[in-house]
Amino acid sequence: MNRPWLRWVWFGVFLFVVISLQCSHVFQIYQVLPDLLLVVFALFAIFQDRFTAEMVGFVVGLLVDTLTGGWFGFHAFLYTFVAWFVGVYQKKFFVDTFRGFLFFVFWITALKYLIFFLFSFIIKGQWLGSSGYFLTWFGEWLYNTLWAVLFFFVVPPLFFREE
Repeated sequence: MNRPWLRWVWFGVFLFVVISLQCSHVFQIYQVLPDLLLVVFALFAIFQDRFTAEMVGFVVGLLVDTLTGGWFGFHAFLYTFVAWFVGVYQKKFFVDTFRGFLFFVFWITALKYLIFFLFSFIIKGQWLGSSGYFLTWFGEWLYNTLWAVLFFFVVPPLFFREE
């Protein structure tokens, strides 16, 4: 029995749980909160075509922006950008291997903070330049990497294409 819709239902349930955990700040340590959805969409974009990953990233990003009350459009742009970035550079980074995926999580976490600084400059008109942001970025990268290990080995059956 081939039921591709069932895979999307399970993926929707998984996304609901991840969004709930991320928005509730359950895993926050000091001021560091892992971006679980960033890791999930990086993994999702590996196994899906680029257009599907970008559309799902945009919709879920808008949902997160609505739930968190931050800059509206930031997460939508971020997750769409991550899906695009994976689609374009996945052959160069070899993100389907474990080491390549961990290296890729480092880069997308760095890109997230670069996009955050650019949004801050555009919206507030000033650069955010303090050592606290570097420590937060380092902590989030470390935390994202730990979650990436778990997600890389446990979650991919939800994302495989039926061939």
